[in-house]
Amino acid sequence: MNSSTAKKAILLILFTSLSLAAFAFILLNRNPFFIRPASIALRYSNAYFIALVFISLLIAFYPRGLIGIGRGMAATFTLFAMVLNGLWAGGQSESVIVGGLFPLYDPQAYYMDALRWLAGFKFGDMSSMRPIFPSFLSFLFRVTGSNMQLSLALLTLLVSLSSFMFVQKVKERLGFFAAAFSLLLVFLYIRRIIGTTLTENLGLVFALLGFAILIIGALPTRKGLVLLGAFLVSLSLNTRPGPFFILVALIWWGWNLVYDRTRKNYREAVVFVVCIFLCEFLAFAVNGTIQKLTAGVELIPFANFSYAFYGLVSGGRGFQQVFIDHPELGSLSGNEQHFAIFKLAFEVLINNPTGVIQGSLKHLKDFLLPSTYFSIFGYVSHSHPFFETATRAILEGLSLFVIPAYIRRRHDPHLKLIILVMAATLLSVPFVPPSDAHKLRLYAAVIPVIALLPALGLSELFHLIAPSTFSKLV
Repeated sequence: MNSSTAKKAILLILFTSLSLAAFAFILLNRNPFFIRPASIALRYSNAYFIALVFISLLIAFYPRGLIGIGRGMAATFTLFAMVLNGLWAGGQSESVIVGGLFPLYDPQAYYMDALRWLAGFKFGDMSSMRPIFPSFLSFLFRVTGSNMQLSLALLTLLVSLSSFMFVQKVKERLGFFAAAFSLLLVFLYIRRIIGTTLTENLGLVFALLGFAILIIGALPTRKGLVLLGAFLVSLSLNTRPGPFFILVALIWWGWNLVYDRTRKNYREAVVFVVCIFLCEFLAFAVNGTIQKLTAGVELIPFANFSYAFYGLVSGGRGFQQVFIDHPELGSLSGNEQHFAIFKLAFEVLINNPTGVIQGSLKHLKDFLLPSTYFSIFGYVSHSHPFFETATRAILEGLSLFVIPAYIRRRHDPHLKLIILVMAATLLSVPFVPPSDAHKLRLYAAVIPVIALLPALGLSELFHLIAPSTFSKLV
């Protein structure tokens, strides 16, 4: 190791240590001045404070080299630590949490099952359907002696680290502006989930790491990294089920990445996409193995898709519609209940084939209409309804400029990845109803890509109207 490499390694260790120290200091600090009010504002503010956060991120990520890495890491760790501190300092009750700490509804099921596993018992229905996160939560409880706050802090630290790794790779490939903008949107998505025992936490971690690795592996093509990225994205979907069609998009993207029309290397491309498929399948195998070890009830993987499917064929009436139409199903449990729901859903489909079309259009409307919490940027909020809708509409409008960017640079593998993943996401929308969980919770696996859309769109807009300004954003 030469002196230059050693110096870089020392600086990276120093930056990481300082970032971790800042993270710990914020969570341990009991001083009511500045940190607590700022943390509460970061957790709940929807207007001017967010603009200040964006400016701070731009300043942090602007420098190149190690200084930029250090400042970006410190800013990311500080941001997420303050959000968690804001939840604890405010002590407010939210939709799935009481007093800033105690879980309700689904998070309560994951929390209780994680403790049950440590006590020698198996998971209940909810955790058996999604066993990866409660198993990981159980591991955190074992490490921390079942200290819930420390476990949540470690989970938030993982979100911070994966977010930084993703946006750092975005910065290296697409510029500091795209990095800061995408981090802001990732933050707005996850800030209400941080501090809860929801599967979206770990699902987003795997997604951020997966897409970060795919960005690295795309240019120049590094097949091993692409395979690892595909595995992690698939693991994200197994942790927090969502738009599964993006796995097909990754296979198609892998083909385009390797296949060369001049060389006609069909065999190489076929072998590569088969390997991608096997890596994605491996994530399903991991999920199935964990389910067999931990499940206290016999359930098919992702069994609660039956609720969504019935809602879809019923005209998009939501996952609870089946229990409104057939309250007797409440007496059933496990696979018996879900198989009965699938049977009823197919009967509805046969009797009213247009219902699935109505449901698909309704879900797509929810996903694309910026006036609701169910839209693609539904997690971007404002205290005034008009500005809230306007902000989401602007973000959607900017996202459309990714299309001319792709047309202009159609050989750019990163843009091709984004276009294919978003196309697959739109195809998935009818089967992953946005209205079944507000603010796009079901789409944790594609949030890294969605967060990139307006940033890249704005960069393309600048390029079209002012190329000299665009050059300063990269």
